[in-house]
Amino acid sequence: MITIIKQLILFFLNIIRQPLWKLRGNQVSIHARICKGTLLRNCKIAPYVYIGRNCILNNTIIDEYSSIASDVQIGGMEHAYWTHSTSHHLTSYNIESNITHISADCWVAAGCIIKQGISLGLGSVLGANSFLNKNTPDFSIWVGSPARLLKYRFDDELQNKIRQSQYWQLNPKKAKSILQNIY
Repeated sequence: MITIIKQLILFFLNIIRQPLWKLRGNQVSIHARICKGTLLRNCKIAPYVYIGRNCILNNTIIDEYSSIASDVQIGGMEHAYWTHSTSHHLTSYNIESNITHISADCWVAAGCIIKQGISLGLGSVLGANSFLNKNTPDFSIWVGSPARLLKYRFDDELQNKIRQSQYWQLNPKKAKSILQNIY
């Protein structure tokens, strides 16, 4: 009973926050859960996404069922170190408009930093406190600073079965049923 009440409260909080998110150029599904202290700017957040506390996301698209832990930074301005000044007041060469894409069912652990313009492949995992500065293939696990490929979560056959299922386009009940029957 407490879980249902808690879910209802979070759902209504998301509805109340919608106008504030829109003012900052965001599109956030009412089925996403965004925790306290998180700042979003020009982001598109799909249904069933979880974003932990105190995250900063700029120009980011996050697909269904992805989870972002607390204290994660995604996107953000890259200062023009090659010009006479790095200040955004003195140069127009700073880069801030590249879009970062987190594919469906990714897990980004606590304290990670993801450079702007990066794409995480379907089902990718980024280990805690990692710095990601390159695109990741589907179902890969990356760790470290800078992040390096640790391993793949599944063999090629299972990866293909998961891709073909396209469970991320379904509601949680149907998606769960498909995933339980994939092996």
